[in-house]
Amino acid sequence: MKITVIGHCSYDVFHRADGSDTEAPGGLLRALIALASVVSRQDRVTPVFGVYRNEHQQLLEQLRQYPVIDTSGIYPLDTPTHRVHYFEQKSGDRVVCAKDLAPPIPFERIRKFLDVDGVLVNMISGVDIALQTMDEIRMAVRGDGVRIHFDLHNLTLGVGKDHERVRRPVAEWRRWAFWQSTSATRA
Repeated sequence: MKITVIGHCSYDVFHRADGSDTEAPGGLLRALIALASVVSRQDRVTPVFGVYRNEHQQLLEQLRQYPVIDTSGIYPLDTPTHRVHYFEQKSGDRVVCAKDLAPPIPFERIRKFLDVDGVLVNMISGVDIALQTMDEIRMAVRGDGVRIHFDLHNLTLGVGKDHERVRRPVAEWRRWAFWQSTSATRA
């Protein structure tokens, strides 16, 4: 089985109330690692996203420990890699901020990785791909019976004036979810 995974690369930065900070793979990277641990050795998982040029080689090296992950869809960016900052408050609450949003992944980067059995579009930043790109993905695979799995939860998040994540309405939600609702009935 071949699966293409589309979404922004992300790291989670935890700022604890005691002043300590830690950074760990976030969002899509966690999903890739989880997926790599459950598929068979013959399967291929190809992520498509950009990562900051200065972190590109290091990330490729880290992902090589997962033989089922094909890193050919990971490309260098001149902008910093997306980071989600979690600020723990003394009250126990936390403030979530998104910094360094990468530009949306263009369809031209995705197109060559669509000869697959399944596509996972995981909206990590909420601006991972444009709606037009989602439409192009659907059109490219529609005659091949390729399943598209769409995790849209961060599509409902925007970024406020201080980089905090805030809920936002998704005016074109029907168009975002169009094929997802119909493809499940074709099985």
